[in-house]
Amino acid sequence: MEDSKRIYKRFKEKYQAAEGVFEGYVENGKYVFEIRRKYPTAKGLLEDRLMTCSLGKQMHKSVNEGFEIIENAGICRLEDTDFKIFLRKWM
Repeated sequence: MEDSKRIYKRFKEKYQAAEGVFEGYVENGKYVFEIRRKYPTAKGLLEDRLMTCSLGKQMHKSVNEGFEIIENAGICRLEDTDFKIFLRKWM
């Protein structure tokens, strides 16, 4: 039991002092810390990293030609019926 207290103490000290930590609390006997993510949304991650990640030759070429990230209600407003069906099956 003493070992787990030492582990909890180190864990708590590490995250209480961390940048971007909103809150720390105990839930079901475990420490939980609310930490700000670098990319809180998938859109933000894609906008920042899509051009620099490894996607394969053809995908890289397509992305370099331009892309649009569609989210939320914008997906419902798509006019391409076949693409909507594809998305529905994929999700």
